[in-house]
Amino acid sequence: MKKIDKDQALTAIATVLLLFTAMINWNIYSWLILVEILMILAAWYFKK
Repeated sequence: MKKIDKDQALTAIATVLLLFTAMINWNIYSWLILVEILMILAAWYFKK
């Protein structure tokens, strides 16, 4: 089985996140959770 690289994993996560965010009734807590998820993904993507 071929291992996926970071770009493919980030694309898959972004697609799933986009589908889930389309169904969310947005409030301040939803925005904070979204920002937190984006920060975690950015830290994972840019770590050495």
